[in-house]
Amino acid sequence: MHSEFYQEEDLKGSLSSFEQSLKRDEVKYFEVHEFEFIIDHYLTVGDIDNCKNALQSAFNIHPNSHEINKRLAQFNNLEGQFDLAIKLIENTYRAHGIAKDIDYYLILGEALLSVQKPQKAKEAFNQAIRISGDEYFDIVTTVAALYQQEGFFEQVIYHLRKIEQEDSSLLFDIALAYHNLFDFENAIKYFKRFIPTAPFSVDVWYYISKSYQAIFDNISAEDALLNAIALDPEMIVYQYDLAKVYINQEKYLEALELYKEILSKDKNVNHSIFLSIGDISYNLEQYENSLKNYEIALRLNPESSEAFHSIGQVHIELENYHIAKQNIQKAISIDASKADFFVSLGTINQLLGDNPSAEYAFIEATRINPSLETAWNLLIDFYFFSEKPELSLKTAYKAIHTFGNQNQLLCKISASYFDMKDNEKGLSYLKKALNQDQSSSDFFLEYYPEGKHELSIMNLINLFV
Repeated sequence: MHSEFYQEEDLKGSLSSFEQSLKRDEVKYFEVHEFEFIIDHYLTVGDIDNCKNALQSAFNIHPNSHEINKRLAQFNNLEGQFDLAIKLIENTYRAHGIAKDIDYYLILGEALLSVQKPQKAKEAFNQAIRISGDEYFDIVTTVAALYQQEGFFEQVIYHLRKIEQEDSSLLFDIALAYHNLFDFENAIKYFKRFIPTAPFSVDVWYYISKSYQAIFDNISAEDALLNAIALDPEMIVYQYDLAKVYINQEKYLEALELYKEILSKDKNVNHSIFLSIGDISYNLEQYENSLKNYEIALRLNPESSEAFHSIGQVHIELENYHIAKQNIQKAISIDASKADFFVSLGTINQLLGDNPSAEYAFIEATRINPSLETAWNLLIDFYFFSEKPELSLKTAYKAIHTFGNQNQLLCKISASYFDMKDNEKGLSYLKKALNQDQSSSDFFLEYYPEGKHELSIMNLINLFV
């Protein structure tokens, strides 16, 4: 019999009596319903130690009570002992049958999810929903919450969409699940549906801004963040995000003012804000100011590989190539997993005339991050302008395998073939590029200016003018 059928005052007396028995190190008899109340109280207030004591006492006195076993299984889940929870529920099912007990299926489903048995968990949850009756809404939301806890966001969406008409707050949870699945278009769709029901919810404005940022809709992200800041002006993280959005739109002065405002409020800033201010100054070609901020970042974090790399970038612009190389090498010594560091090292080695080291650095960049287009293009260009068209061609084909038939890659392949005196293939690839975009001719002639003096090349280009 469940504890809720008894007088609460009597049950509170049972709780007090149990706590006295613990202090006296006594074993005291309590009925099942009394233990139910005691255990549920400790679970609610998060008193794990006393909950464990109550469960041990209850199990010793009432080992065959399925209500006690159920709470023990629930506690096992809480402690991360999922296999014990599963075994206990299965044994109880065989002994007593639990066909109509929703809680058992929820506890079992949670344990099965946690041990990576999603299909069996799904069966348990479906059974809980089938027998839920008047509790259908509550059980579906509980199942969705358990799926969300373990990161099964497809199932969160599946279950919540069945009941979304009953509670508009579920629209936010559905949107968040889509966001976590990187389905940002649907996330935005559901956030937008939720906003009219809770226009003053700062969370919805913040999370919709994250979805907008993910699809590079910086204008909408800016509007959403301004709303979030208006609702909660003290939340610094919103201002950080807005500054990034300003930078993405090249609104450098607005971003700089915002960072100054953050610095005036937040006394616990880390080195990253000074990296960002340094980047803004770099983009504004204010190199001395950018160096100043990168050096502040280094003082705050002497092991910042990004700071050393950024200082190297500034010195490239100032044509202090040896100083640039020293800083970039320091960045790599701290973190050799950044492909863009090796791109910078390759660039500086080229400027210093050290071609073997430049080649190694560009190759290393493509190895570390095969999806970094800049690295592939620089390696192609390195070979082409080093009069190694065969290697340029081979590298460009590898790039096409990764990035597809991009116009510039087609033009570079064409130029390599012309350099190898294979005019037929050169014209073929140039034609492919022009078919995709007739303005490709401008890039091709800049990349391969000799083409201006080749009649066959100019005749082909004129066909697309």
